[in-house]
Amino acid sequence: MTRTSKLAIISAMGGLLLVIGLVAKPAKQEDVVKRLSNYREWTRVNAHPARMDPIAAAMCSYPAHFVSQDPHTDHFVTVYVNDVGRRAMMMKGLMRFPTDSIIVKEKLSEQRTDRGTPELLTVMIKRPTGFNPKVGDWEFLLLSGDAKHIGAQGKLESCQNCHLTQAKQDYVYGTYKQN
Repeated sequence: MTRTSKLAIISAMGGLLLVIGLVAKPAKQEDVVKRLSNYREWTRVNAHPARMDPIAAAMCSYPAHFVSQDPHTDHFVTVYVNDVGRRAMMMKGLMRFPTDSIIVKEKLSEQRTDRGTPELLTVMIKRPTGFNPKVGDWEFLLLSGDAKHIGAQGKLESCQNCHLTQAKQDYVYGTYKQN
């Protein structure tokens, strides 16, 4: 192999690593906040707030200053999906979400229908292949209920550990769709 060929291969590999590096980065916080500003105009998946499993409610409670710490409080969710992910979300059976699908779960401390500010938002964004193969390339986020402050973002272990059980459903729970 000539020196020129070796340099061409090294250069191509460097370009590939640059592309992989760009794909593997989480979304910028200000971009996410902007994209989520109108999430309530997206498709509402469940007609009525669905009761959360108490264990799931406890796991979806970081950061502490965003949520109620009363262990006796029931929690409910209302779920929204953007246009990109709507078809996959509404399917029965196996679903695969396209890149840029966004799912927003409002965590509510009571089963209200007044659409006030939730105590917390948990968000999943489907990223390009290679971002997070462990859980189908989903990025996880925790936001304040007003969707203005990101408390945590990325390959969040507590989110991933819970969603691993839903591999056949592209790592997305769908029990709330029955409401």
